[in-house]
Amino acid sequence: MLIIGLATSMVLPGLNLTGGAGRHDQALNVASHLELARQRAIMTGKIHRVLIDIDNNAYRVEWFVRPGGDELGDSSAARARSAWLGDDQDILSPPGNQAVYEPIPNKYGGASTLADPYYFDGVETDEGWLDEGRVAIVFGQDGTTDAAQIVITDPDGFAATLDVLPILDSVRIRHEDASG
Repeated sequence: MLIIGLATSMVLPGLNLTGGAGRHDQALNVASHLELARQRAIMTGKIHRVLIDIDNNAYRVEWFVRPGGDELGDSSAARARSAWLGDDQDILSPPGNQAVYEPIPNKYGGASTLADPYYFDGVETDEGWLDEGRVAIVFGQDGTTDAAQIVITDPDGFAATLDVLPILDSVRIRHEDASG
């Protein structure tokens, strides 16, 4: 009995039975925020984004409106489709407009965070790989966006990668171990 107990205690931690499900759940939550931003952009005709704060493992859905939430259209949809990067709110907003990004008025507008021990390893955009600061995945008024990859990792090096696929209008989740 003792030998079986010792063997089990050595083998079970290596199996990582709950890690894969936890990573997948975290990836599904981020993917649902991305899909919500896409759908709201199409339904409202307003630019939306998912703002990812890599340093704090947080994300939320925002839309482009006048301060205080008054809706405002934006004729610069082509410019808005690219991911705006930086660590200052003004840098992350499209230029030349009286509107600003504000959280959408429901629970998805509040900051969501990844559960411990998961974290954003980084985000790949057309601008390159970013592993610190804030990144915005922007959806134009017609729901279009640029390709991106969001990597959620655990301390053991296992990762879930969210592939934002603009042509398919979808997000694919892939799971990888530490070796890729």
